[in-house]
Amino acid sequence: MLLDRVAGWLIAYAYGGYAKTVSAASVALADRMALAAYCQCLVPLPVEFTAPCDDVPSARLLDAFGLLAVGSMSSVRLGDGRLAVVDAATCERDRATADMAESQLFPSLGIGSRYTAAQLRRDIIADAGERRRSILSNGATPREVVCSVASIAGDRWPDVAAMLLEPDRLPASAPADGKAVADGR
Repeated sequence: MLLDRVAGWLIAYAYGGYAKTVSAASVALADRMALAAYCQCLVPLPVEFTAPCDDVPSARLLDAFGLLAVGSMSSVRLGDGRLAVVDAATCERDRATADMAESQLFPSLGIGSRYTAAQLRRDIIADAGERRRSILSNGATPREVVCSVASIAGDRWPDVAAMLLEPDRLPASAPADGKAVADGR
């Protein structure tokens, strides 16, 4: 399974050359996003990831996750409740203009990362398609799919599935490898 590759790409997108220095909590978040992006190819997953916009790394993780997750939507919520919903989607011409502008300003994060995101998204869809029958043999509810994918992936992924399915149980400094973290990272 390519969950490790996807999670690593998410961290690299958000932190660039400092990807190896991030906290275990950020790694755990990227792991949950990778698992959710994969499972979303098989069943609609009722999960919402939120972060304050002044938390730049979280915003970048959400941005990267949105590029991978099939059927995802990005939104910005101001305040509690809802006054109006504004469709912020741009037309194809404006998206092409932004691609040209980004490629000049940020070539490594602009086109390169988007291409990688598109390729990873295709890889996720292809891998999930190849494993579909095996994964869905354990049930087709979102919970069953998440557990099945995590079980097939092995290693730390059953723990990641538990954190995704029960986010209230996630410790503030969740280690990605299941080991205690003494230094706060």
